[in-house]
Amino acid sequence: MSFNARKFFEAYGIEYYEGDYPDKHTRDGWIQTTCPRCGNGSGKLHLGFSEDSGCFVCWSCGFIPTLEAIRRFTGTSWTQAKSIVRQYGGTAKKRRYKKTAKEKDIDCELPKGTLDYVPRLHREYLENRNFDPDDLISLWDLKATGKKGDYAKRIVAPVYYRDTLMSYQGRDVTNRSKLPYKACAEENEKRHHKHCLYGIDLAVGEAVLVVEGITDAWRMGIGAVATFGIKYTEAQVLLLYYHYKRIFVMFDQGEEQAQQQAKELTHRLSVMGKEAENITINKECDPGDLSNEEANFIMRDLLIR
Repeated sequence: MSFNARKFFEAYGIEYYEGDYPDKHTRDGWIQTTCPRCGNGSGKLHLGFSEDSGCFVCWSCGFIPTLEAIRRFTGTSWTQAKSIVRQYGGTAKKRRYKKTAKEKDIDCELPKGTLDYVPRLHREYLENRNFDPDDLISLWDLKATGKKGDYAKRIVAPVYYRDTLMSYQGRDVTNRSKLPYKACAEENEKRHHKHCLYGIDLAVGEAVLVVEGITDAWRMGIGAVATFGIKYTEAQVLLLYYHYKRIFVMFDQGEEQAQQQAKELTHRLSVMGKEAENITINKECDPGDLSNEEANFIMRDLLIR
């Protein structure tokens, strides 16, 4: 049973049109409305819901996971959006998680010095990487640290699993630290970050894109998960196996070792009976360095197959 977009739109008073409406973006088999990500209030019918694939796709900004679309339409939290998706027949159902690694009986806490706002310095770092700070902070629940402490001047990416904070990773925003990425100290992790997949709680569909780092996941968007480097672990393999039907791997394109690891991970998952594919593009760059348009095109192509 797929998400019933028509009933959802009617229940929430969202204007929509179908294939016989005289607009260049309407097509048979699609339900069109204004995109809540890039064109809210513009009146342009850029966002389409395919009744065949059960996916949202925008003509301007690309594939939009159902959970993200519903959250943006309703202005609700991720938890509330999941409930709405389930209410209208979607796949954001409660997962039956299987333990793939031991979790400690402690509460993981964000580092000392974490602020309740994101300073200008941190926002400029994101802007210089061609990210929208407000969008990223909202989607990935990003935090920031101040000028003092072991994690000073970093953007902090919380690592969630089953809606519980397991760990975090901090990205230096000055580009002067010897450790650009710094994970939570192991003794303070509820679950080791290498036994998690960054973004797994948001990637609720049957297909997933696996990337190396948190900034790669930010660029590719919801539906991507990161392994915190090319050295994946058995726990991460099992998480992919348990939760996804189709798995695409896209590690850094210009690095031989990264590509070798991507091929090994793809082969491992294929042997386990999964539909797995190593994705390469004609660019020697990190996924995080792609343009937003390139990232949207790739995600749209992969996740609605």
